Amino acid sequence: MIATNLKTAVFVDLSPDDVVSKGLDFLSANSLRHIVIVDSDTNFIALLDEEVLLGADDMDKLSSLSEHYSFQHCLPTDHVFDVISKMASGKLTLLPIVEEGRYLGSILMEELFHHLASIYSLNQPGSTFIIEMAKNEYSLATIARIVESEGATILSCAISGSDDTSLINVSIKTNSLEVGRLQATLERYNYNVMATYNDEGLYYVLKERYESLMHYLGV
Repeated sequence: MIATNLKTAVFVDLSPDDVVSKGLDFLSANSLRHIVIVDSDTNFIALLDEEVLLGADDMDKLSSLSEHYSFQHCLPTDHVFDVISKMASGKLTLLPIVEEGRYLGSILMEELFHHLASIYSLNQPGSTFIIEMAKNEYSLATIARIVESEGATILSCAISGSDDTSLINVSIKTNSLEVGRLQATLERYNYNVMATYNDEGLYYVLKERYESLMHYLGV
């Protein structure tokens, strides 16, 4: 999935002639911390942070805050992972999509989370298994064969680090609602299943992790 597919339908840009109070009202109404400034020809001018607005006079024009402008943006062809990286590194609540100076729209952090749920099939029925293993023992093909031997299919897979740098945690989402039998089969092949979640349990885990991410980003 690329940036242009992640564009929100919400209006998130203001004019450089708009005043600070309008910008703050907009941020409050849309639960955002950033606004996009564009000119009358929809050319991208800048991104502006809420902290800058809070430190200015209400009737100041946004154009008067140019020394605080940020120019972070993405291209319409940027991959979703690049979008996530840019938003996380800049602690952005939205990311403008710009091509050859033209503003094409924005990606909102909140909506991006819902797209990720779709990308990783998190909204599909099934169960998730977190497996700890040595880095040099990882083989998705082998894990897939084991899962498929129980009549299930891997819908998505993600790898994260472990406290022990020689180990990794592999999270697999399957289309199977049967947790116990598949866990037993994985363990029979000497896989260390650290945790399992059915659909309801996974929802609350993801919700907690999403809220933790938002707290870390200061959103």
